[in-house]
Amino acid sequence: MKCIVCDRGDEETLIYKAIYGNEVVDICEGCAKKEGAMIIHKPTAEQLDSVNKRVSVRERMERLAGVSRGIPEPLPREQITTGAVKNNMEKLRYPSHKQGTELLIENYYWELQMARRRRKSTLRQVSEETGIGLETLEKL
Repeated sequence: MKCIVCDRGDEETLIYKAIYGNEVVDICEGCAKKEGAMIIHKPTAEQLDSVNKRVSVRERMERLAGVSRGIPEPLPREQITTGAVKNNMEKLRYPSHKQGTELLIENYYWELQMARRRRKSTLRQVSEETGIGLETLEKL
């Protein structure tokens, strides 16, 4: 085999298969670097075995994310009470407690619909009886 660029033989240098232009050619490593050819390496037996090994979705996702398996180490106490963790905890917005009153009916839209259906009334009839606009009732 000879390098397609410099005509050196395999006794002088290592010749590789590479993608050069639109074809696969024999080329030496030096010419491949100069010409920007992509050397084709055969996979090792270890690489072939790893492809045939069945891996769970979780393991693949952990490998992609760079997460190691196992329980994460807890943060040191001083890091929690000072520094970035404390600042980030202060920035968290917790939802406020629901305000309640006896006058507020839980699931009022459901109660309104059930009462209307028990009376066999349409929304238009309820609107006329109560004086509440039809659009308002539809939004409720």
